Amino acid sequence: MFSCNESGWTSNYHGIEWIEHFKARTRNNLQSPDEYRLLICDGHDSHISADMIAFCIQKRIDVLLLPPHSSHLLQPLDVAVFAPLKRAISLQISRLLRSGITRIQKVEWLERYIESHEQAITRTNILAGWRGAGLFPENMHRVLRQISDKQIAPMTPLPSSTAISSTPYFPTSSPPDNPAILQSTNRAFLAEISQKNIDTPIKTQVRRLTNMTERLQADVTILKEEVKEIKAVHGKRKERQSGKRLALKNRPLVTSEDVAKVLKESEKGTKAKKKAATKNCRNHRKKDISSDEDVTSTICGI
Repeated sequence: MFSCNESGWTSNYHGIEWIEHFKARTRNNLQSPDEYRLLICDGHDSHISADMIAFCIQKRIDVLLLPPHSSHLLQPLDVAVFAPLKRAISLQISRLLRSGITRIQKVEWLERYIESHEQAITRTNILAGWRGAGLFPENMHRVLRQISDKQIAPMTPLPSSTAISSTPYFPTSSPPDNPAILQSTNRAFLAEISQKNIDTPIKTQVRRLTNMTERLQADVTILKEEVKEIKAVHGKRKERQSGKRLALKNRPLVTSEDVAKVLKESEKGTKAKKKAATKNCRNHRKKDISSDEDVTSTICGI
């Protein structure tokens, strides 16, 4: 299910909606109706409203509130999931902003979030969060060690520089797309020039030209990515201006069944419009053919 709020923040209403969803999704995991469920959350107002607490007491849900200012140590999502999620979505948004888009639409942000979600919210990160917080497997001393022992992680030595394979000549007449090939070729070329008996101004000019080619190639690569991103953004915006994407607009709460129903109705309307457009096109073609025959008859004197 999907829900939204005009202010953009969660509220007591959404807290009740969510806890009912939580109850429904976890009901089948109970071995008997007398068993309790454990819900770990922070102390947000929507988590400790009177209605929500009364609901949890009635439905045998134990609510465990984390101590204030400790979610970065105890909450599994904060420990190992939200950080990579924020990094992934920041990378996606920065690419969009570099393309010259000044205002990001909500649906564009959501598309970037979906891509970041697939990269960050994985089984590995989720298990690492529970393990890092000391919740599962249980490790009651883990957080205390983190608070008392502020050890600085040892610096890992940098990998030794590997020898760059020189490529004296380009394999083809067209400029290489790989920056490594261009850089390797330029270094090999400069090494050859330095051993020749050539005037210093000429060597300096050659060195400047090689540096210029590398900078221009970097600029061209960046511009290509920006143009590609701009085309993709404008193409998707054009698609959203019509069709079934508008069928779900201004609907605060939508179920999967509602989505399927609305999309089917919208697709039927789209097919009807295509049939009407095809029919009109055929009628125009018939009119054009008949008018051409009249013109031919007039010219021939028939």
